Amino acid sequence: MFANGMRTLRRAGKVGDFVSIYVNEKQRCVYIASDGGRVCRPLVIADNGVSRIKHHHMKELKDGIRNFDSFLREGLIEYLDVNEENNAL
Repeated sequence: MFANGMRTLRRAGKVGDFVSIYVNEKQRCVYIASDGGRVCRPLVIADNGVSRIKHHHMKELKDGIRNFDSFLREGLIEYLDVNEENNAL
């Protein structure tokens, strides 16, 4: 699916962190938003209900080895706006 491919590119850093991709099934279209002013918040990425962030990631964060930006770069968290967040559930 196109939207999943775009999300994969975003998580790999090939598309901007604040680009939002969401599907409207009723209208049978994909919306891509990159305009400023949208409220976005960071969420942990889960695969089949299992968080990508593991205990060792949190330990490294606590020990100062990792920071928030490294979680973004490695595709452990991502920013979602309200439309994509509703689409993600």
